[in-house]
Amino acid sequence: MALRLDRINRTWLMLFVAIIMALAAAWLTKQYLDVREKRIQEELASKAKGGPSAKVVVPRKNLPGGSAITSDMVAGRSIPADLVSPDMITPDNFDKYDGAKLIRNVERGLPLRTSDVEEKGRDFSSLIETGSRAITIDIDELNSIAQMVRPGNLVDLFLIMPDLSDLSGNNQQITLLMQRVKVIATGQTVRKADAFTAPQPGVPQGVIRYSNLTFEVSPDQAARIALAQQLGRIRAVLRKEPDEEIVKLGKINTKNLLKKVSVLDTPEEVDGGAVQYIIGGKGGGGVGNTISVNVPGMALPPGVPGVPATAAPAAAAAPALPSNIPAAALPYLQPQTAQK
Repeated sequence: MALRLDRINRTWLMLFVAIIMALAAAWLTKQYLDVREKRIQEELASKAKGGPSAKVVVPRKNLPGGSAITSDMVAGRSIPADLVSPDMITPDNFDKYDGAKLIRNVERGLPLRTSDVEEKGRDFSSLIETGSRAITIDIDELNSIAQMVRPGNLVDLFLIMPDLSDLSGNNQQITLLMQRVKVIATGQTVRKADAFTAPQPGVPQGVIRYSNLTFEVSPDQAARIALAQQLGRIRAVLRKEPDEEIVKLGKINTKNLLKKVSVLDTPEEVDGGAVQYIIGGKGGGGVGNTISVNVPGMALPPGVPGVPATAAPAAAAAPALPSNIPAAALPYLQPQTAQK
């Protein structure tokens, strides 16, 4: 009898434990579903309101450029977090700009940006790296690449000056003065983003006119640019910013302007006693054949640069003509016989 009661008690005990575990599982499942449902409802409500928000600083009223902003002139405004850009001023960093002057007009309710105000205690000299110098050159429409140079661009500087090797003073030469010079200001614009602000009177939208460029250079480069400004005209040539190639140029002057100049070779004078005829045809391959022909009356007199002092008039003999010249062109290329 005792054995039978033990079996019955053990069976009821296992049944009771199973019921407790089932109830616990049901309760835990309900709790999980409640939490999940609440989280989904919060997400839907957040999306309905425009998603997560963040606070930015906005003016309470329209403010003109040049006015100093204070805490009583601005307020915090919540906007969708995905619309907040790094240059927007937030309540957390407003102390950095409290009392600073506006550099342009700002409208009521629009987020204040760092490009709208000057940081307190900062001036143009704070943009120059330690050990560097800033030097400005005057430019024109052509020299500014049609007003498209922006702060942060890199340029090469060429110097156009009289050819010092020519005693007559009638020839010009151009020298590559410096390469990869950084532009830190165009006129009074010192940030690239400021170059696309509201238009000036009579100026197209998105363009700011300027008449000078300011470069960040070493003291030695500053001295060279200052001297070069006295010797001739400086021409700025825009360079692609990642381009780090250092170019070597030979002497380029008025005499060899149309020739390819080698860095190591001394430029030769252009031979003015021969004229090149480019004659097209199907034979010979390519676009055409180039023939140098001495033309009467085209020889340069003795004493002209590039012609020996004992040079005689051009000879009447013409070079042998290639066999693939069209027959229609032969009469014009035959050497002229002097009249007796």
